[in-house]
Amino acid sequence: ANGNEAISEQGFHYYVPEAFGIVGENIELSEEGRKVRRVEGVSGGVCIGAAPMRRFAGGWYFEVVVEEEMKSARALAVGVLVGKATLEENLHHGRLRAKEAKELQHVWLAGYDKGGALFLSDGKESKIPPATWRPVTDVKVGTRLGIFWAAATPTLVVFQNGEERLRLQAEGHLPQEGEDIFAVVDLQGTTRCVTLVENPTPPTAVLQGAG
Repeated sequence: ANGNEAISEQGFHYYVPEAFGIVGENIELSEEGRKVRRVEGVSGGVCIGAAPMRRFAGGWYFEVVVEEEMKSARALAVGVLVGKATLEENLHHGRLRAKEAKELQHVWLAGYDKGGALFLSDGKESKIPPATWRPVTDVKVGTRLGIFWAAATPTLVVFQNGEERLRLQAEGHLPQEGEDIFAVVDLQGTTRCVTLVENPTPPTAVLQGAG
């Protein structure tokens, strides 16, 4: 169940609610941790899931909805983090010192903008063709972003409004059996506020293709 499902004494299944936990210095948490908003600047907006991502057949999934935007040449990034042990050295008064999520260890991220979006695969950077997905122009208020980490062949899959936009082969120090996987959203640039979707379900196509 990967840490987010439990069975009560009465035998009922229940889930830990979706929420963010450790966040950057410019982030304000609300709605019991489901909503995150960058209150100043264009960076310092890294947000890490409070509990491991929800496990489905073939992988892990989370979803956010964009609530607020602003004009900027920078863009958000979304992805996953393996384990939280390496975050301890990056904390200051309980907040992440890292200005960007790509400064963290063992993260796989899609987004940002450097003449197009980037894929950060455990420290290795590559470009994403602008026609494929470019959040600085494609992501607006109301946009729903779904992030799926496929287990069989470690792959980061990004959906926008239910449509698959990216399928990126992961490299680096890949998750081992039993390691927890956490949601990561870097609220940078154009995107100022997002809310985690409760009880998200990955699009059917990714479940069929991930097994």
